[in-house]
Amino acid sequence: MSRPYVTVVVVAHDGARWLGETLRGLLGQSVRPDRVIGVDNGSRDGSADLLAQALGPGNVRKLPRSTSFGEAVAEVLDELPPAGENEWVWLLHDDCAPDRRALEALLHAASQDRKAAVVGPKLRDWIDRRRLLEAGVTVGLTGRRDTGLEP
Repeated sequence: MSRPYVTVVVVAHDGARWLGETLRGLLGQSVRPDRVIGVDNGSRDGSADLLAQALGPGNVRKLPRSTSFGEAVAEVLDELPPAGENEWVWLLHDDCAPDRRALEALLHAASQDRKAAVVGPKLRDWIDRRRLLEAGVTVGLTGRRDTGLEP
């Protein structure tokens, strides 16, 4: 089976402080995504310009400042033509720094379990990268999040 079609949505909201590292991580992936769309939710710090410089102005949507992350993602995905049934969507916020093999690892994990609908990475602390914050998340029947990590 061929590799899935990958659409990346990067959402920024006054994230210029971190966005450069996010975009460098995204653009340096060992597996290149097929489509990348940036969304700026009314930033006042130049985030929209950073997105346009990295992704091209035609690949950036500007939405009102009051737009939530979820609303931004939904609006962009509603606008895009469908890519087929074997499409994965990678959601990135302006304050993440994906490892160069992150997408490759996520796609590998998804290929190992055909029932997987959502996969997620390990998350490390922004300041102290040795500190692991999450290694995937499970949600129990009561809705409680469990990161699988001991304190």
